[in-house]
Amino acid sequence: MAIMITIVLIVFLALICVIEKTASHPMIILLGEWSIIFFLCTFSVYDYDISSKAYMIIFLGILSCIGGYFFSKNDLNFNVKCNEKINVKCNEKNIFSNTKLYLIFCIEIIMLIILMSYYENVKSLLDSGIAYGEIRYSYLKDVIGQNPVYNIIFSYLVRPFGIMMMPLSVYLLVKDRRKVVKLVFLIELVNVLLVTVVMGERMYLFYYAFFMITTYLCVRKSEGKNSSKRFKKIALLAIILFACVFVFISKSRISSGVSNKNENELVEKIQDTAYLYFSGCVSHLSQKVENFDADKSVDKYTYGVTSFQGVMRPLHQVWELVDQNASNRNSLFNKADDRKNEIESAILLGGHRFNGYISMFYYFYVDLNFIGVVIISFLISVWINWRYSYFLANKSSYSLIRYLLAVSTFAFSFFQFMLSNLDVPMAFVYCWLIFLSTNKIKVKLTEG
Repeated sequence: MAIMITIVLIVFLALICVIEKTASHPMIILLGEWSIIFFLCTFSVYDYDISSKAYMIIFLGILSCIGGYFFSKNDLNFNVKCNEKINVKCNEKNIFSNTKLYLIFCIEIIMLIILMSYYENVKSLLDSGIAYGEIRYSYLKDVIGQNPVYNIIFSYLVRPFGIMMMPLSVYLLVKDRRKVVKLVFLIELVNVLLVTVVMGERMYLFYYAFFMITTYLCVRKSEGKNSSKRFKKIALLAIILFACVFVFISKSRISSGVSNKNENELVEKIQDTAYLYFSGCVSHLSQKVENFDADKSVDKYTYGVTSFQGVMRPLHQVWELVDQNASNRNSLFNKADDRKNEIESAILLGGHRFNGYISMFYYFYVDLNFIGVVIISFLISVWINWRYSYFLANKSSYSLIRYLLAVSTFAFSFFQFMLSNLDVPMAFVYCWLIFLSTNKIKVKLTEG
């Protein structure tokens, strides 16, 4: 079945490549990624029992995304709106005043101080004899701190603001020659490396790599050869740093789970990890679907709350302060919270450990079965393709950052649904705040 799906996806990928002619298009990112995943599944390296239902959930979700693409492409009202010219031409120095850039720099410094304190906690745990590989899974509360305020700061500021700054810092470095821009880029790069080391989270490096590459693909034609050279220099620096950190974390985490730590066993474990990083989400989903279907309770579906918990969580936490009944364990939100924890919990299959890599389509499935997969996949695809169309229409830095945040949902669809966590929804909020003054100017000029 994996071979058939791979062939179908490659056909659609070739068709959309011919239509769009750019690697930065959201559907090319989605179809390219899943073509590779299903191609890897055809090898059956670990002989996992992947159910036909698991294949069907993912395939149906991808087909719905393709349907959303063609719908958005034929939505004449939206395309006309996108093609309306905005009567404002601002360079980045007008959009990002020195005051705004220094404010961003101060926030980055605050994040750096917080992350350094987390690093000190990690260092003290290592000095006490705890293996680095165990810290991520058993001692994260000791790293971040027991005080709930620390957790709020990390969840609502450090991660989402850092994710929003990933593409923005790279974009500004190429566009703007001011020294403060270089400082912002440098501090953001250090913060990304610190989050990775502190949390033992290799995926954070993939976020940065994705945003860097996609930013380059989106603006390379308009920025000229000099900017292209700067992008390549930045990318080379980041790749060297990230490769070193990635190898260190991988080796530390893997070696702590290897019994005698001999070289052959360690190499085999690294190969397993590399393979399972992408194709493993399908077998993981298959097992979780089987467990979910075994639950015969009538109220097991969460009707979109699991998928969009990251969007709803800030509002729900405010509502809890107003209404104490909102924290009732039987509420739909708390049921979705439990469901999300279950989704992202680690399982063992054939002696191999699977963590949160389960694909975004399983979130839609637990919300409303196959209907949820079809409807939510379609709507998400329409939204992301609209964001891309809007970026093409005006080429502003604001529309670029919003598109990059949106398309990360497709780029990391093999991992989880990005809107189920706070990172991307709050990154959109910070993006809106950063560009708030620019938006007001545009509104006034277009109204006039």
